[in-house]
Amino acid sequence: MVSLLDIILGRTPAETEEPLFGPDFLERLETLRILFAKASGLREGGRLGAFAGGQLLFRDYRAYAPGDDFRRVDWNAFLRTDRLFVKEYEREEAAGIAIWVDRSASMAFGEPSKWRMARLVAAMLAYIALCSHDIVDIRIFSKSSIEGIGPLGVPRDIHGVMAFLSKAKTGGGTDPAASCAGLMSGRGIGGLMSIFVISDFWCGEREVAALASMIRSHGHRLMALHVLSPEELALSHFGDLRVADSETGESVLVSTTPSSAQAYSRYVEEHIAAVERAFVSRGARHALIPADRTPEDVLIKTLKKKGAIA
Repeated sequence: MVSLLDIILGRTPAETEEPLFGPDFLERLETLRILFAKASGLREGGRLGAFAGGQLLFRDYRAYAPGDDFRRVDWNAFLRTDRLFVKEYEREEAAGIAIWVDRSASMAFGEPSKWRMARLVAAMLAYIALCSHDIVDIRIFSKSSIEGIGPLGVPRDIHGVMAFLSKAKTGGGTDPAASCAGLMSGRGIGGLMSIFVISDFWCGEREVAALASMIRSHGHRLMALHVLSPEELALSHFGDLRVADSETGESVLVSTTPSSAQAYSRYVEEHIAAVERAFVSRGARHALIPADRTPEDVLIKTLKKKGAIA
């Protein structure tokens, strides 16, 4: 179900974008993961463990080495021994990681498209989890179909993930709450999971609340990654526009002015706030991801900031 019409602006979403994963994609991710490792003091580097519920557990001491984070130095031990020691931690085992990506037709909108960003985010999450040897299960869904890959558990599986996501196409309507039952029953991981749902969430607040309630009622942890295109976040084209619902094909001709653009911006802000409220009030997390962000921005400014990555 779509409650907001996609703004066509005289063109259809690009079907021939540049390759989803550039030749340096994994290298860039690995560089970021190493930076997270240095910042956190964890040997395994950036991990979804903080969101997955893993607690930092003290493991042992070791002698300080140049470049170690001073925040890990045990100053009490230094006062006793006149030597620098660093505390080492490890994170308790996290639950399996499930990544659910909305593939409905509205996700193809935007330049760059929401679908492109959604798949990049899914691959980034999968890479970080697999490098920590967490179990990963990925599903792409619409109202009428669900496809997936997993469970996966070793770093080399990222190549299969990238191939799967590269070939995936958008189509069909969306009703995340209705899809949730199929996603839950078809998952490849047993026990409690940490679930990431990546979608534009252009559906009613009730549907979003139902999705959050269903997942949380089973005890799973949930983070909603809310992907919107620049064109959706701010209307910058004025005059006569043909506006179409990409999932039903229905369209209307509208005239836009600066004042109507302001009203539209207020509507979008209220909708984002309503979606966030529906998730947060049920013990889940929510993060807005503009589709024109770089992978580095998404990892550092959004996922890291929101606590999705340790």
